[in-house]
Amino acid sequence: MKTEVELNNRKFILHVVRGNLSNSCQPGYICESGSETGKVETTATQAISTLYQRIFNKKTKYSGTLVMGLENNDIANQLLVDVEFQPFSIKVDNYNVVIFSVGTSSQKDWSGAGPGYMSSFVHVYKKKHCVFFQKFSEESCIIEGFDGTEKVCEFKGSTPSEAWKNSGILSKMNGLVLFGLEHPATIEALKKHQIPKCQPKDWNDKPTMDKLYKYHLHRRTITNIDWYSLFFTWFNQTNSILELRTSLSKIYPSNHQFSEREIQAWHSFLRAAGCTNITPFKSDVSMVCFNFKFIII
Repeated sequence: MKTEVELNNRKFILHVVRGNLSNSCQPGYICESGSETGKVETTATQAISTLYQRIFNKKTKYSGTLVMGLENNDIANQLLVDVEFQPFSIKVDNYNVVIFSVGTSSQKDWSGAGPGYMSSFVHVYKKKHCVFFQKFSEESCIIEGFDGTEKVCEFKGSTPSEAWKNSGILSKMNGLVLFGLEHPATIEALKKHQIPKCQPKDWNDKPTMDKLYKYHLHRRTITNIDWYSLFFTWFNQTNSILELRTSLSKIYPSNHQFSEREIQAWHSFLRAAGCTNITPFKSDVSMVCFNFKFIII
């Protein structure tokens, strides 16, 4: 994301970039104005205020949230289009645990979590306030402690509780609780993450596609449509872009009237199958005139 704002008759551009911690989902912020560029900061407020103070030699501070327009509902809603997961914070004992991302697995002792899941909180380690990141590999539960950008410790175990026991700190607490896995909000997020998905390379796997169809479309459209032919034809054509209205007209009766709910179901189905809506206008222009594109990865 990049935002431009004019302050004191001078333009400032605020960029959202990768954070300083290579394994962190937390973003970084950098501000530039003309030939002046700041360094990567942990907050947008710090990024723009530091550069402004350096240029004008003043102690003025600006809210990064306001500068980025995040309090504007139109901007916030645009940023959240097609975003399937939003990081959230939960209270665990005296700690604020942030759930950065989710991933699932079939491991019985991990409460449904798996690789891709990451949470963090701040705790004192060797008399310093450190950020502890909790995550999973294919076989282990991993805890990493950071003092700023420096990794100061790492602990592993077959379960969250075992990993924390091996750390020698907070070993009496339930590891699943510390990982944030027993909180209702996390449980709900993990359930949503288990929604069937695939990539275009999986379209020739009919059982996988049947799962997506039954979850996203089966109860929201008419029966006896050859929905699978749409994917088969699309995948084998030279052009990776599909115009939805034209394609649906080939598999539905000529007199079929699409409901908004039905089109939304098709959109969910296509997104779950690894497609992206590239239509440059809003849905109120046409209910079914949308273009989707897929990329084989």
